[in-house]
Amino acid sequence: MSFFTIDKKVNIVYLINMTHPIDRRSRKRQERTQLILATAQTILLNEGLEAVTVHRIARELDLTVGALYRYFPSKQAMLTALGEDIVRSVTSSLGQIADIYEASVQDSQAASPLTPVLVISRAFIEMAESSPARYRMVDLMLVDPRSMVPEEDRPMVLHTLFEMLGRVEQLLKQSTAEHLISAGQPRERTIVLWSALLGINSMLKMRRLYPEQVPAKNLGEDTITALFVAWGCDASVFKNHFNEATAFLENLKTESNSTHEGDLLWRSLS
Repeated sequence: MSFFTIDKKVNIVYLINMTHPIDRRSRKRQERTQLILATAQTILLNEGLEAVTVHRIARELDLTVGALYRYFPSKQAMLTALGEDIVRSVTSSLGQIADIYEASVQDSQAASPLTPVLVISRAFIEMAESSPARYRMVDLMLVDPRSMVPEEDRPMVLHTLFEMLGRVEQLLKQSTAEHLISAGQPRERTIVLWSALLGINSMLKMRRLYPEQVPAKNLGEDTITALFVAWGCDASVFKNHFNEATAFLENLKTESNSTHEGDLLWRSLS
């Protein structure tokens, strides 16, 4: 069993809607729910957590407070749902991007488990660079969810994150088996990589504010390269995998301009 498998308090309504058709009334309710969460997110980003109140959101959407309570019984329930929505949207998009990559090389003898790890890593960094406001929400939920979500609700909010990290763990385990990296603990390496990605994004944010103090132009590549070389990956081999991941993401962004589905997938990260 993966280290990242946890006792999930899953949003059952979400899972049902993913597997069964929904009627018009349910669809309208989902749309209104998403509108409420989007409004709460906008207020949170622009004015802070204290400004997010049931009365404020009802006023913004021209609803009565009673009508809003039919969707969320409390402000805390709304914030928990917002946190779950934020984490799920990002992690599911990262997973879908990795799926697209793996599908594109599934018949190739040169397919490697290391490249999808780098695809996920690069896509996460690009999200932070292309949409700082969006990443602030992700950072809040993934680094310190205490301000928004009570302890008993955090497994529900974070379960998709741990699923994604479990996937990375398995890919690192396969990379070890194929001698792309040296023997080691894949779960520990997954945590180290995730910590590095969070640190890279924090420093990139600082670089935008103080470019003269943080001059590193290739911070993401240099940090991830140093990490994998330390894990025994040949530098030239790693460079090839990194370039392949980068080229795939650039191609995906180009193709997303011509396909609605691809555009929605890439925009969900930005």
